[in-house]
Amino acid sequence: MIKLSLLGLLALAILGLVIHLTYQPVVKYSAKNFSCSGKTCNVILIVNDTLAAGHLSLYGYGRTTSPFVDEYFGKGGVVFKNMSSNAPWTLASFASFFTSQYPTETKLETYQDRLDPNIPAFPNVLASSGVDVASFYLGEGNSGVFSRFPQKNSFTSEDPLTYDLGIDWIKTHQQKSQNTPFFIMVHNRIVHEPYDPPNQYRKLFGAPEKYPGAVLDTELDQANKDPRGVTKDQHDRFVRQYDQEVRYVDDLTKKFISDLSQEVLDSSLIIFTADHGEGFGEHGVYGHTQSVYQEVLHVPFLVRGPGIKPAIVDASTSLLNLGPTLLDLFGLSKEPTFKGVSLMPVLQGQTFADETVKSELAYRIWPGGTRLDRLPVIRKRQLPDNGWTSVRKGSLKIIEGPTRSFEIYDLSSDPGEKRGLAQNPPAGLDELKQLLPKKF
Repeated sequence: MIKLSLLGLLALAILGLVIHLTYQPVVKYSAKNFSCSGKTCNVILIVNDTLAAGHLSLYGYGRTTSPFVDEYFGKGGVVFKNMSSNAPWTLASFASFFTSQYPTETKLETYQDRLDPNIPAFPNVLASSGVDVASFYLGEGNSGVFSRFPQKNSFTSEDPLTYDLGIDWIKTHQQKSQNTPFFIMVHNRIVHEPYDPPNQYRKLFGAPEKYPGAVLDTELDQANKDPRGVTKDQHDRFVRQYDQEVRYVDDLTKKFISDLSQEVLDSSLIIFTADHGEGFGEHGVYGHTQSVYQEVLHVPFLVRGPGIKPAIVDASTSLLNLGPTLLDLFGLSKEPTFKGVSLMPVLQGQTFADETVKSELAYRIWPGGTRLDRLPVIRKRQLPDNGWTSVRKGSLKIIEGPTRSFEIYDLSSDPGEKRGLAQNPPAGLDELKQLLPKKF
C-alpha cells in the first residue's frame, strides 16, 4: 500500500488544478453555441480570384466597377479597408487562410507542392464539429488545398456556374437540414486572365466600338518581358477589360444574393473577399505571383449579416484571421496551430488596433524553375532561390528581397509605393525588421 505525505498530496492537488485549468476539450457543435437573433447561423464565403481592392469603387477607384457591392456591403456591412493577402498567388493564399498559417509554414512554394494533410484547416474543423460544409471552386491541380473540404460536398465547376450550383446546394440544404448550420464557399476566377468580359460589358469605361479581343496570358507574358514596350493603348486595354470583368462580378454577386431566400439572409453571414489582387505595371509587372506590392496583396474584405454593425475598419489586418473568425462564430475553440485572431469582436462593434501583417512569396513558383524569363528587371539582380517577404503595421511597410535589400514605404502618404524611405528610415522600422518572416 502506497502512502503519500501531506506534501505529496498537495503536489498532486496542484498538478490536478493545472491540468484542469489548461485542458481545453474539443467543442462539438451545439445550437446554443451561436445564434443570429435566435436563429441558426450560417456562413456564405464568396472568394473572387484575383480581385484587387484597388479596382473596386467601394475602395475609392475612379470607375464605377462595383455599384451593388458598394451599396450592399458599403452601407449595410463592415468594410475592412486595409485587408491583405498573405501570398500573391492562389494556392499559397488559400492554404494560408484555410490553415491560418504563413506560406513558409504551409510549404507551398510551387504549383507542384502539396499541402500537408495533417495541418488543421478550418473547413475540416467545421465539418468535424457538426457544421454542413460545402465548396464550389475552380480547379486546384494536385495541391491538396481544396481537398480540405468534405469530398461529398466539394465540387469543381466553371465560371459562372459556381454561383448557380451554390444556390442549388443552399436550397437543398434548407429543405433537408434546415436546423443544421452550414458553411459554403463559392469561388470564381472571372477577373483572372484572360480578360474576356461578356458582350454586354465590352462597351463600358470608354471602350472602342470594335471589341479588340480577349487579353491572353501570352500578351501579359510579353508585357512582362518588355514593360517599357507596352503602349498606352495596350495598357489601357488591359485595365479596361479587367475592370469590365469586375463589373460583371458585381452583377453576379447581386444576382447570387438576390437568389437567397429571406430566411437564409436572416440567418447567414456573407463574406466577400479575394485571394490576391492584380498588377498593371505599377512596378513593372503585369499579373500576379511576382511581387509583394500592394496591388497584388490588398484585397477586399466585406461582411454583412444579422447582428453585424455597419462600420469601416481602417486597421491593417490579413486573411490569416479568417479561420479563427469562423471558428469563433460557430462557437468552436481556436486550433493551437492557427496564427490569426478572431475578428468577431470587430464585427460586433469593438475597436481593432493595427495588426502586424506578413506576406511571403517563394522564388520558385513554377515547376522546373522560375518565371524569371518573364521578368528581365528581376533577372538582372541574379537573385538566389529564397523569395520576397513583406511586413506591414499600420501605414508602415517594409519589403525584404532575396539579397537582403530593403524597401520602406509609408502607405498613408504613398499608397502606390513609389517613394521609398530607405534613405530616411522612419521610427518603428527596427521592430518590423525583426518580424520579417523566415525565408523559404
